[in-house]
Amino acid sequence: MAPTLIRETPFAVGYLGQPLRPPRTALIVVIKATIGIPPGGGLGRVADTQLDCHGDVHHDDDPSQSVRLASDFAYFKPRGEVLLAGTCHPPGDEPVVATMVGPRVGALEKRLAVIGDRRWVRGLTGARASEPAPFRAMPLSYERSFGGPGHPDNPFGRGLGEHLLPNLEDPSARIVAPSDRPAPAGAFPIARTSRQRLAHAGTYDDAWRRTRWPWLPADFDYEHENAAPADQRITGFWRP
Repeated sequence: MAPTLIRETPFAVGYLGQPLRPPRTALIVVIKATIGIPPGGGLGRVADTQLDCHGDVHHDDDPSQSVRLASDFAYFKPRGEVLLAGTCHPPGDEPVVATMVGPRVGALEKRLAVIGDRRWVRGLTGARASEPAPFRAMPLSYERSFGGPGHPDNPFGRGLGEHLLPNLEDPSARIVAPSDRPAPAGAFPIARTSRQRLAHAGTYDDAWRRTRWPWLPADFDYEHENAAPADQRITGFWRP
């Protein structure tokens, strides 16, 4: 029988029932608040429309693409984190060839270089990047970061095995040669099936099948539930 939850706030609520320490069942309650932040900053306010809790949301609702919004349903997140979703629009809606974008929450700040479409062109002294094409809007996703089919961390990206360069780069590790292999730049959710998160998923062996199946293994590390890149997590949790 489903539990009865009494909600005395306008916020969205969801829950998970999972034996985290079998055979004892745990009830994990998720409360989600949608806060509107005025343009230019200032104090946020509770939004009139509260967004519902959801699982992983992929770009274009296509599971073969990267994750745009991480699932609200986590067993436990051991650290607060920041995630970015959206599109880069240069100031004034004027076309630019490059700009910077990124989130800042409290002392946590991250910047990404956003660059117009480029490709490698051959010259007398070797390959060089073409001049960036102007843009008015650039989607922010791992599809625009370094990677490509076969990349262990970002199979969605561009730049690996093709002439197109990524549109998103780490400002401190820019690509200058076709042989460069930078870490994918992004401030977006990391897929739960990625090797970064699977490293924390625990051991699924015969002992697990005998004693824990179908629940989480005893050595499951809740860091798996943090979806943000490591440099977008804090020690502890956010305070108002």
